[in-house]
Amino acid sequence: ISVKRIFYEERPYTFQIWDLGGHASFQVVRKLYYKNIKSLIVVFDLLNIETLLNVKNWIEEYIQFGYSEHVCSILLGNKEDIVSDLSDSMKQTIFEMVQFMKEELGHEVIFIPTSALSGKNVNEAFEWIIQRNLTYSN
Repeated sequence: ISVKRIFYEERPYTFQIWDLGGHASFQVVRKLYYKNIKSLIVVFDLLNIETLLNVKNWIEEYIQFGYSEHVCSILLGNKEDIVSDLSDSMKQTIFEMVQFMKEELGHEVIFIPTSALSGKNVNEAFEWIIQRNLTYSN
């Protein structure tokens, strides 16, 4: 469990972040946490196609055990700092694969490339979540 605090429009917001682990042994526990979530954040490695392919499994598991149309879903593609150094054709290939995955999900989801190393787009991702949750709560 970690906590992220962010100020948005001069108001404080606190996020409890639960890393539900990809191991099969955590599957039973993960089901319990899907029930009352406000947002679903799925993080994957932009440089590892296998992690992108696993995104579909995560979204499908969430839909099976806790889906609500008012939960905002966001894909965070980590290691954007390294991807930015790749050739344009490699970057295009990566982002085409992400777009294909978004279409495959059949579920409204936003994609934001991030960097845990530099912090790029991390606060922006949380601000997007706040905006979406404020929209649904009004």
